[in-house]
Amino acid sequence: MAGNQISNLTVAAIPGSGGVGNYNTTAIGITVEQDSAVNGNIIEGAAGGIKLGVAQGARDLACDGNLVRDCGVGIAFSSSAQAGKIVVRNNIISGAGANAIVSASTVGLVPPLTSYNANLASQTAGSSGQILIVDNRAS
Repeated sequence: MAGNQISNLTVAAIPGSGGVGNYNTTAIGITVEQDSAVNGNIIEGAAGGIKLGVAQGARDLACDGNLVRDCGVGIAFSSSAQAGKIVVRNNIISGAGANAIVSASTVGLVPPLTSYNANLASQTAGSSGQILIVDNRAS
């Protein structure tokens, strides 16, 4: 997923069909699961910018060179012990405060979230250090 510009997402109702019920959108700019690269996208004005995997669905993901602006959560990755290799690097995140880079255990990016310092040169996360967070900038 590369080169997209996504702006002004809001949570909205989606009418159900066949008597199933009503659902809401999550207002997350980009969500990926297995074997994906998210590069060179611009996401602004959303509840969440980029979500990398859910539980063991987070496997072999790269998130590089994106601009995430004025989102409640900048970049989130799965905090599941079964999560695979993830690299988050060279992204610019502004307007997300302490939620610039977080791990999340839920689909909707609701607490508890674990925040990481997006301005550190390099850090690892995950139960076996399989998640690398490197050279990002946040304000």
